[in-house]
Amino acid sequence: MSPVLKSMTEKRALPRNWMLAIATLQGLALFALYKSVETDSWPSDAPLWSFPLWTLAIILPVVVLLSLDRGNQRRVALLTAAFAAVLVFVAVYTGYQATPVDAFSINALTGVFALSVAIASYKVLMYLQQRASDLPLSYQVLFTFSWRNFLVTALGGLFVLAFWAVLALWGALFEVIEIDFFAELFSEDWFRFPVLSFAFGLGVVIFRELTRVIDNIAGLLRGLIKLLLPVVVLVATLFLLALPVTGLSVLWATGRGTSLLLWLTALTLFFVNAVYQDGRDESPYPAVIHRLVYAGLLTLLPVSAISLYGLVLRIDQYGLSVQRSWAVVVWSLLTLFALGYAWGILRRRDAWPETLARVNTGMGWVMLAILLLANSPLLDFRKLAVRSQLARVEAGLIERSELDFYYFSNSLARPGYLALEQIKLEIGDSDPALLARIENPVPSAAARMVQTPAE
Repeated sequence: MSPVLKSMTEKRALPRNWMLAIATLQGLALFALYKSVETDSWPSDAPLWSFPLWTLAIILPVVVLLSLDRGNQRRVALLTAAFAAVLVFVAVYTGYQATPVDAFSINALTGVFALSVAIASYKVLMYLQQRASDLPLSYQVLFTFSWRNFLVTALGGLFVLAFWAVLALWGALFEVIEIDFFAELFSEDWFRFPVLSFAFGLGVVIFRELTRVIDNIAGLLRGLIKLLLPVVVLVATLFLLALPVTGLSVLWATGRGTSLLLWLTALTLFFVNAVYQDGRDESPYPAVIHRLVYAGLLTLLPVSAISLYGLVLRIDQYGLSVQRSWAVVVWSLLTLFALGYAWGILRRRDAWPETLARVNTGMGWVMLAILLLANSPLLDFRKLAVRSQLARVEAGLIERSELDFYYFSNSLARPGYLALEQIKLEIGDSDPALLARIENPVPSAAARMVQTPAE
């Protein structure tokens, strides 16, 4: 074990009281925000406020709970404040995309924002912990924090479920003997939010103090993945060899060919990272299997080329959508990873894992930048989708009546709403039937083709 990893494994005193207080305050904040939604009052009726407040209330306490040690409170506070400023910027912009209020559905907007910001926060958390702990910036440190954060959060969530199950049993038992007080108490929102948040904070405290246990669980999971990696590489190789026989038309006929190829690439890259880590340790496989694995990794390049072909076909047929734009981003990131690994394999052969740290660290920053930019005015996929679909009308590829008005209204938030308002203005009273379709859009089978990221 390296000195750095040894220092990360040493048991550190946690400011438990502060952590539990932060968890409880998070619960109270979430309760207040939830009640505003339930009563349709401020800030739920003001997206410019509600998006930032929900984002800060959910993410910041978790970041602090996973980062705080006794003695690093000031550094954690400063770093968290800096990250909060970034979160507020992207959340305010996303909230702006939800205006005017109640004019269109914001479910798709909220879902994409929540997922992308959650992944970005997961990435930022590793760097924040490294700086707050005054550890050297290395892939080994980031890798260790990554697994610990995932496991501590997952186990903390399981602890909350177990805690809630005990409360449910408590209430049910007393209901049987006609004492309803506890069941009624546990069903109250003002009780559930702070208590369950406190339980999550307690779970984080417990599992963060079991560093060696967490690392052993991570080691066990990586051991299982080690057995699966050669199988995944074999699947990718056999699939690629079978394609000349079956042809690509069979793949595209499934309706999810490109998606499956992207999942295959992502799973392979994840397994490689889990098994080889930073590449400095002894090879996890005998020489023969090690060489077969990295030879098989080279098949990811033609797999990426085929998935790109599928994406290009779909974009050429139906234009850009938000889903397809994200698919292009995912493809680009996965391909850059695969190219980086291929460069290491061709350059270093058996010693190629030593290049993993450099590739992964650099790509980590690229991924983080894209996730944040995609929630900013600089890279708004909703605007790109609107422009792409309207450009198809202007180019004469489709009639204006063939636009997916339901998709504009339900998935493109403010840009889609503004585009529809402009179309209605242009139509005026000349086409009442089309105007009615825009006012009350319904999904259709043909329209759904525009939305799908891959064939």
